[in-house]
Amino acid sequence: MTRETKTKPKPKAKKAATAPNLTVAGAIKSLADLMKASEIPRPLQYAPELAWIFALRFLDECETREATEAEAQGMPFTPTLAAPFRWQDWAAPDAPTRSGKKSRVAKFVQQSLLPVLKALKNKPNATPRQRVVSEIVSGVEHSRIEPEANLLEVLDTVHELGRETVDESQLFSAATAESPLAQVFDGLLLKMGGKLQDGAQFFTPPAVVHTMVRMLALKAGNSVYDPACGTGGFLVAAAAAMPGGHSAAVPAHVLRGRENDAAMYSVALANLLIHGITEPRLLRGGIPSTAAPEPGAHAPDTFDGVLANLSHAAPDEKDALVPDDSRAGVEQMLRHVLQSLHAGSRCALILDDLVLRDTQALVPVKHQLLEECDVHCIVTLPAGMLPSADPTVRTNLVFLEKGRPTERTWYYALPEPAAGKKIALAASHFEEFFRLLPERPEGERSWTSDLTARCQAAFAQARPDRETANAANARAAALEDAMATARETDDTPPDEIHPLEEPRKAALHEAREAEARAVAIENTVYDLRAVNPHRYAADSPGQVDNARVAQLLVTLEDQGREVDGALARLRALLGQ
Repeated sequence: MTRETKTKPKPKAKKAATAPNLTVAGAIKSLADLMKASEIPRPLQYAPELAWIFALRFLDECETREATEAEAQGMPFTPTLAAPFRWQDWAAPDAPTRSGKKSRVAKFVQQSLLPVLKALKNKPNATPRQRVVSEIVSGVEHSRIEPEANLLEVLDTVHELGRETVDESQLFSAATAESPLAQVFDGLLLKMGGKLQDGAQFFTPPAVVHTMVRMLALKAGNSVYDPACGTGGFLVAAAAAMPGGHSAAVPAHVLRGRENDAAMYSVALANLLIHGITEPRLLRGGIPSTAAPEPGAHAPDTFDGVLANLSHAAPDEKDALVPDDSRAGVEQMLRHVLQSLHAGSRCALILDDLVLRDTQALVPVKHQLLEECDVHCIVTLPAGMLPSADPTVRTNLVFLEKGRPTERTWYYALPEPAAGKKIALAASHFEEFFRLLPERPEGERSWTSDLTARCQAAFAQARPDRETANAANARAAALEDAMATARETDDTPPDEIHPLEEPRKAALHEAREAEARAVAIENTVYDLRAVNPHRYAADSPGQVDNARVAQLLVTLEDQGREVDGALARLRALLGQ
């Protein structure tokens, strides 16, 4: 006799909001509740699940409008999807699959819709939109929204997201050209950037995105690239910032992105589509090799603007036991960014202090960066303010232009929040920065670093060690010559040669140590961290070098965090 097993029933979701009381905030909460009821609670899990649903809803809305316009002009129109695969055929409340006593939506999605959509990109004559739709659903094996009642409520909520059903006073911005559909999707993605969310590395807060895009000062027709595009937020904001004021007015070919994570690649495609970029150009996979192309080979693409959040581009280096060469990931990404710029290109990057410090492995690429580009401005954010960064490490917005070397960099430090106060970044936090930007003055939270002066000071400080190294190398060479001459003389006893070996080794050791000290001093030039000299005022003029003291304090703080991290890991291994 077999034992009967009982399955735990899944919780029933709350009734979805319906028009005319539907609001953007209400729709976001309703959908999040439905996903939680379907045991898909985390934004990183449900963003890909909702992405293809939102994309198909937008496509149907968009092409219904285009079909009407074509008919009015007496022009033919062919939709991206034929019946019965259009949204109106299977997902709308009055769709045939919804008729009768028992809905057939879940079965249709699994057995018919998804297989057909996945195969679209393989059609010989597939249109750009068909390929995009096919890519969006490429990683969806089946709908995870269960039971079917929850799926139907999701479809009903998404279906109702139109301007005619959503109270415009409840929109995030009633004046925006973005539809309620796009705003709700933005709100769902915003949850990925929340504290402790496992999808935070793919999301950058809107206030930071818009600050970085504003600094690029994009013009009509400018090409924009994000080599680690996550959910595609930078590209959406860049399109909206161009003349025309909304994404649909921007030609698709000027926006390019790349994403290595398969799920986020699909989310980014859907995000761009929902925001009116109906033929997004995204590449899936890691960045290509940064080696110079072979003679005659196609040169790498360059862009007028590059935007990227690279705060997760490299392995964790908080552990003091991790070697410098573990930063290979961010080094490769930085070289790729440099290859993607041409003279006059502007670039905005998010980099953490672990990258900006004088890490030996990153000195060569930062030397290239400072030689080829004018790193003219760095905005530093308080530790933990950017949710995608480690809470103990500061994050920086780095602005540069390719075509001339860096001479002076203006720094602005965003005000620290009150002790114990947790705040979300907003556009208002950057108002003072933009007010000061034209003049770039010295102030309580702003200062200028003169790279030329820093180079001269570092080289002067390293000169004694350089001289010591040269003198020690010269002694070692002289001893080596004396030993070689002695070996060539047949009557020189071996015991007269061997005593020269130890002094030669000692001289070489002294040279290596002096050379290492000189390199360490010279490498401080490539420490681009924001060290505010005004925070450490001397009691009287000339008493201390404020900038030097500040740099040492920041270095000690970093080293303290590294030691604490290493100790914590060792204690965990020992079970303490």
